[in-house]
Amino acid sequence: MFKAAQVSPADLVLALKLRADADDSLLKLDLGAGVYRNEFGQYHQYRAIAKAKQLLQQSGLGHDYEYSTGTPEFRALAGQVVFGVESPILSRTCSVQTISGSGSVHLGAALLGHLGRDNGLPKVYYGAPGWNNYLNVFRHVGFEVETLPYYDVQRHELDFEAYLAGVRGAPDNSIMILQGCSQNPTCADLTPDQWRLLAEVMKERGHFPFFDVAYHGLADGLDDDAYSWRHFADMGFEMVVCQSFSKNMGLYGERVGALHVVCSGAHLLPGVESELFRLIRSEYSTNPLFGARLVTIVLSDPELRQDWEAELREMRARLKGLRASLVSKFRELETPGDWSFISREKGLFAVLPLSPDICRELTDKHHIYIVPNGRINISGLKAQAVARFCELIDVAVRRLMTSEVNSANEIARR
Repeated sequence: MFKAAQVSPADLVLALKLRADADDSLLKLDLGAGVYRNEFGQYHQYRAIAKAKQLLQQSGLGHDYEYSTGTPEFRALAGQVVFGVESPILSRTCSVQTISGSGSVHLGAALLGHLGRDNGLPKVYYGAPGWNNYLNVFRHVGFEVETLPYYDVQRHELDFEAYLAGVRGAPDNSIMILQGCSQNPTCADLTPDQWRLLAEVMKERGHFPFFDVAYHGLADGLDDDAYSWRHFADMGFEMVVCQSFSKNMGLYGERVGALHVVCSGAHLLPGVESELFRLIRSEYSTNPLFGARLVTIVLSDPELRQDWEAELREMRARLKGLRASLVSKFRELETPGDWSFISREKGLFAVLPLSPDICRELTDKHHIYIVPNGRINISGLKAQAVARFCELIDVAVRRLMTSEVNSANEIARR
């Protein structure tokens, strides 16, 4: 039965995290996994979540089963975070709880795959570099997946012209995976004008928007970050929005998320909810409760909701400050290259122009854990470690440049 089973390549991000977790060096900087770290490099618990835990413990609620699709209160509150408290979009949106953002992406893909199976599945596209798991999730349910050019790694900026050309050139009625804010891994996002132009092109081509919202609130704030998907909804698109409370509430291991399916009219909601219920019931039956209850407490309590948003502002300010410190130190060191792009981007990540060899050297010799593609988690930097981090990169970059010059000279002498 199992002779055909094959060992897949290791997940580089998860493998790096396991290695970092086992490293007890005082010099350790875990810049790999997408987990917001506090100024001590540790897991950050939101104040509102800490209070919600206390309130939940006092409530005496047990561990009975709940609705397969999530409690009505959680679903409503999650939808209000995504679209706004009094948004008319909610009247034509079906919201269900999911197993965090990854589970939401899977459930959305499974729904589209199920509904489109009789007419031939459209192609799925996402901007590269992007979250590599899109490939696994959509292929798993039968889709063909391709990438579009999104980010110019040489200029360290969004290549909107190339991206828009790719969207325009894709077959009509394709599915476009869109990261609404804090694009992973680059944190190079579209401007409002670019989102509007993209929406016009997608409307012309009949493309379906599939929004992945894993970092809502960590770029410019809850409302500003939501501009993209709210604009698409206002334009009358049918679409899905995949929501995660991992980063913006610190509930990574509790796996709390939601899938929001925006329909052309409210008359379609019963059928969509029935399809989602069937998919959930067949795969894992019901959703976990603990994290969803914490989210519900925070979002339904005005004082806790206010404190949650205040803490998101504090986190954004810290990330912005760390970015500025990196750029300032690289300028002070006169490190070769233009590093100013770091301060232009917003959110958790930045992709540094580092080779896989340099990334491995920083990990192996200096306890600095970086994904081989150069992506770093900005929050993993401790303020007092910025100078050391930049100095090590400066040395590595200069050494690489010297090596390349020597190699070129050697070739010229042959």
